[in-house]
Amino acid sequence: MESTLQVSGSSGVKRHRDDSDDNVTPKSPRLSCPDLPIVKSSGQPKTFRVRHVPYWCMKEAVLHDVLSRVLHLNCSNLLHIASIASNPISPEELVATISFQKIPELLSVAASQGQKGNEWRIERTEVAWDGNVNLTFDTHFLDITPYHNREDSSYSIDVIALSGLNGHAFGSFKERNGSFMWIRDALPVDLPRARIFTYGYDTSILDSQSFQSISHLGMKFREALRCIRNSPRNSSLERPLVLVCHSLGGLVAKEAIIQMADKNAHGFDITNLRSIVGVLLFGVPRKGMAIESLLPMAKHNPNEALLRTLEENSEVLRCQSEQFPFAFPWTDSKVYSFFETMRSPTAKKSDGKWAMKGPPAVLVCTESAIHGRFPAEKKEPFIYAINQSHSAIVKFTSRDSIDYQAVLSRLRELDHEAQTIVHARHNAATPDLANNTERPYQHQACLESLAFAEQLQRQDEVLTAKLNGTCRWLLTHHDYLEWLAKRQGLLWIQGNPGVGKSTAMKFIVDDVKARSRVTSHLVISFFFHGRGASIQKSVIGLYRSLLNQLLAKAPGLLSELTKTFQERCDQMGRPGKDWNWGEGELHQFIKEKLPKLSRERPITVCVDALDECGKEAAIRLVAYAKDLLAQASSVGGSLKICFACRRYPRLNLCTNFTIWVEEENSLDIHSVVSTHLPEDLSTEAKDELVEKISQKARGVFQWAVLVASQVMQLHMGGERVQVIKRRIDEIPPELHQLYGKLLSTFSSAEDRAHTLKLFQWLCFSRNPLSAHQLQHALAIDAAMPHKSVAEYQNGDQFADDARQLEVKVINFSRGLAQIINNRAQFIHESVTDYLLEDGFRKLQSGLPRYEGSSDRHIRGHGHFDISRSCIRYLKLQEIMAYPYPDFPRQQSREEGFQAEQDLETRFPLLRYAIFSLPWHIAQVEASGLAQVDLLQDFCWPNDGEMVEKLAQMADVIDFLNNEWRFDWPVEGSRLIHLICEIGITSAFNAILNSPEVATDETP
Repeated sequence: MESTLQVSGSSGVKRHRDDSDDNVTPKSPRLSCPDLPIVKSSGQPKTFRVRHVPYWCMKEAVLHDVLSRVLHLNCSNLLHIASIASNPISPEELVATISFQKIPELLSVAASQGQKGNEWRIERTEVAWDGNVNLTFDTHFLDITPYHNREDSSYSIDVIALSGLNGHAFGSFKERNGSFMWIRDALPVDLPRARIFTYGYDTSILDSQSFQSISHLGMKFREALRCIRNSPRNSSLERPLVLVCHSLGGLVAKEAIIQMADKNAHGFDITNLRSIVGVLLFGVPRKGMAIESLLPMAKHNPNEALLRTLEENSEVLRCQSEQFPFAFPWTDSKVYSFFETMRSPTAKKSDGKWAMKGPPAVLVCTESAIHGRFPAEKKEPFIYAINQSHSAIVKFTSRDSIDYQAVLSRLRELDHEAQTIVHARHNAATPDLANNTERPYQHQACLESLAFAEQLQRQDEVLTAKLNGTCRWLLTHHDYLEWLAKRQGLLWIQGNPGVGKSTAMKFIVDDVKARSRVTSHLVISFFFHGRGASIQKSVIGLYRSLLNQLLAKAPGLLSELTKTFQERCDQMGRPGKDWNWGEGELHQFIKEKLPKLSRERPITVCVDALDECGKEAAIRLVAYAKDLLAQASSVGGSLKICFACRRYPRLNLCTNFTIWVEEENSLDIHSVVSTHLPEDLSTEAKDELVEKISQKARGVFQWAVLVASQVMQLHMGGERVQVIKRRIDEIPPELHQLYGKLLSTFSSAEDRAHTLKLFQWLCFSRNPLSAHQLQHALAIDAAMPHKSVAEYQNGDQFADDARQLEVKVINFSRGLAQIINNRAQFIHESVTDYLLEDGFRKLQSGLPRYEGSSDRHIRGHGHFDISRSCIRYLKLQEIMAYPYPDFPRQQSREEGFQAEQDLETRFPLLRYAIFSLPWHIAQVEASGLAQVDLLQDFCWPNDGEMVEKLAQMADVIDFLNNEWRFDWPVEGSRLIHLICEIGITSAFNAILNSPEVATDETP
């Protein structure tokens, strides 16, 4: 709907209300003054876009005269025309950008009436000799805005800029507190052969009623490209194209590229895709961004789903990152990544209004902002740091800005090469883009099929020894130096739990790399992670990570593996979706290639926490390592291997090079304990406490750090040093005993039950939960009274936000668990060991539902409780009542993504519950616990309705991600199918003995 303002009968103003404005604008009163007064604007002059300008107004003086008449301006110097460009969609029209020192009343009437309008249509007669002038003014800058000033046919390249989340197509690129907008004011001058555009789209956060997804935004941008590059006057489909993207805009552009590469894409899309020669990404969150402060603005609104896709560890972004290199494979195209190096203010509500005045934070970390498709694009000049906040990295202050010049130099390079690249690309015989990737890119695609998101997680989590000054003793350790000097050798870093083996290993990795910078020495490493995802503690994870690193540094090895990779893709489909690498084939490939390569280049392999992959696997890996060393020796190669492992299990390493960490780390413990103690202690008191803690720690870092933390709490509570010393004396010297003491301080059985639930999820979940999933998991219980999502979210156990969840995890765990990188985990693997040995038994003691259970049922009870919580979650009213769409496998990718996003935003635990439930039930059965209760949980024998509903859920969530472990639930299946597949004898016998079962007496 629109409102209309009539002025003196000769002109009319039609203001189109914003799409988000729910109020119909009333008709404005009739005004009698023919020359409207000028209303003074506040702050910087507001920029207006003017569309539908007749082509004969190309000269600035002519347009100035027309606008003065249309707007009834009485002082010509009030109007500034900043740009005039031809409209690529309607070539007979122009688009201009203008500003005023004082805004005309015609463009202020909406504000004066309290409306939210940002678009005005003015119909004016008797301004031109050839008829009416119908102009549209706006400040929203939605869709395409051109800024170049010549005939379209005279340009040789297109540059399109996309703004970010909650951004503005013009304002996002304009200097703060100034008028310089580099896309408009600099690029047309510095890139005279380029058509320059911005593309605007609405992603406002507050009070939004939009449920659009990244997929929807990508579709719309793809359509915009078709419109501006296939104009009636002059088709420019094969003109080279460069995309300049900020934040969410980069994800929209990448999504459009992925859609254009689809085998069913329109011919125009394929042509546009082949024309893209460069993408400049400014603060684009490949792996997510910090959105915690923004979520409350969209809470319970439809656009919360879009925000959730931007959070760290987002499944949508992970899929996009995997697909983008396949969709955009050309190595002669370039992807540049610009990242922020300054913290940004966050959203904060004050006096009922939201403003970016909250505590500063890094919104997009460097790792997330780097989008290189292959190793070269992850280094200079493809990456560039801008020392500004997230929004300011695209707000240059002048053409002389060093950062602007850095961007310009890359654009000029693209412009220089673009015509040759695109001409060759369009003239090549490429009938099927989906199956036509250049061979250099096949190498990269093969590399990425080996990689997995968590492969560096544990190594990154380990504190770098350089930061705390530890592990320097390694530089003078005899065995370490001897090992370094050998051409072949196995070094064993050994020690008890918590002594700092991982820190020592990270020091060794960094030290060997530093020594080999001027040589061709290859250093590859992997840190097993017992608290991580299954692939992080598996041999296949080790092989994939080592090969990914090795082949990235020695691409000559790739030919055979790449050939296998291409054959699999041709025959089976997408890696990671339709097929995966097998442990056996990678084992054999490393065995054949590593010793031979070590003859050409020295290689060092470092593997941390070998024991965390399991005893049997660790024994096999030790034998494998010895075999590799023997082969390297036989061919004259240089291969060194370093393992870090606990004293138990005994792995029979039989090496001449062994380091016992707890025998060397006393000074390290002194140093670390000192940094953890209160700064306001006297020097004498601090020295006494450091010495006391260090001596009692007996080389165990983890013990020392936990005790130092307790000392800090005692000091903050006002305890004297003498009292603190006595408390230290009372603390058990063994790490497991310390854990037990920390977990013996619960004031009630209810508190102990909450802690037990947290620990069960951390120990027994099929894969680590995100913080958002854990927020819901901790509020769910099989015995809870709540029957709906709304009820449990209003209950006492639901954490309102990330900060409250973090506090709850620390309090429940007594400091033995924490949230790192958006995932909750134990502070050390020894916590898991303690819980499985004794901790769970003590936590369960006295809780009614565990009475009479034996120690052998510890794991079974954990899986039982999680599985029943999953069932309870799946039976909640909103989840069962949700209208799950019927998605056949040929359904569009966009619809599938939208359904997934909507479900995961509404029900964060749904994906885990539906796919992990059968697995947990199987683990319960393996433990020997009876599961007759499943019949009641599924309303047997009337279980058909519930299982059918679960099958619908699974079909939607599994649309793009093949996560099936069991062939259940699927359409037509029942509970009995799961019972038979797993072999749940207790439930099966109960069914056989039930009077509900009909007996067939047919002979």
